Amino acid sequence: MCALSNAKMLPERSASTMLKPLYNRRLAVKPSCKQSYGFTLLELLAVITLLGLLAVVAVTSLDGVEDDSSIRITKIEMSELRNALRQFKRDVRHFPDETSSPSTYDEENRVKLLVQCSSDIATNPDNFDAGCNTWSTDTARGWNGPYVLSEGIADSWGTPYRLSYEDLQPRIVSHGANKQYEGVNTMDRCLPNGVSSDDIVLCLLK
Repeated sequence: MCALSNAKMLPERSASTMLKPLYNRRLAVKPSCKQSYGFTLLELLAVITLLGLLAVVAVTSLDGVEDDSSIRITKIEMSELRNALRQFKRDVRHFPDETSSPSTYDEENRVKLLVQCSSDIATNPDNFDAGCNTWSTDTARGWNGPYVLSEGIADSWGTPYRLSYEDLQPRIVSHGANKQYEGVNTMDRCLPNGVSSDDIVLCLLK
């Protein structure tokens, strides 16, 4: 009771009276600056530059993958050609155009004999082999193809494969990505001619 009697009685205030100063202060506050939600020109240029660099890196990486894939596919095709040429020799008893003297074909046309072969140059000049005769069931000899499809006589870059017989070493050659033949390696004919050559070489007898 003493505490209550000694306590000072505060004047009563209404809720509206207590909130009025706070309300007035809130209205008096003004934003100091205007917010911006756009990009500056410098930021846009930085983003565009970054996207361009990423695109260059991606294209460069894909080019490397494509080159490796083309080389791998060409080597697989050359291995299949070697098998087809060996079968040709088992049937005909020689590799395409191997017995011609002088040679009827250049090296790029010899592989075509796997698709079609004839012993008559008058009727079939584009697919001629002096020792190529049609298949005989009696002797089990002769051309018994086609040994490959026509699409299989060119490498991944669209250049026809070469078939050469230097020093009795038959070999298949792809010109590579530059589509140019760098010649024969005189030290080892089963290898490209020099370290700078992109030719792909496969010997038939190895």
